[in-house]
Amino acid sequence: MPQHDLNELQKKIGLGLDAEAFMRSDLGMYLLGRAEMDAIDAINELKAIDASQTDRIRALQSIIARSENFEIWIREAFEVGKASEVQLELMDTQD
Repeated sequence: MPQHDLNELQKKIGLGLDAEAFMRSDLGMYLLGRAEMDAIDAINELKAIDASQTDRIRALQSIIARSENFEIWIREAFEVGKASEVQLELMDTQD
């Protein structure tokens, strides 16, 4: 494997480890919990809002999307790191 590809795998593994550490940290747990609560609050408000309040509906939809995306991005970074670890292990066993 070219050195550049190996470096990229190592970067992805590092990113995954950083994401995992973040999710386990007090800050990570707080921010993930906060994002989840923001989404829940927005969903609950959305359920009761009058359909004519389109600006507020759009704002609530944006809050929900932002909150969900925040968690998705962190989990994706973690998964990319794990997949890169597996790829590197497979390459090591083939050598």
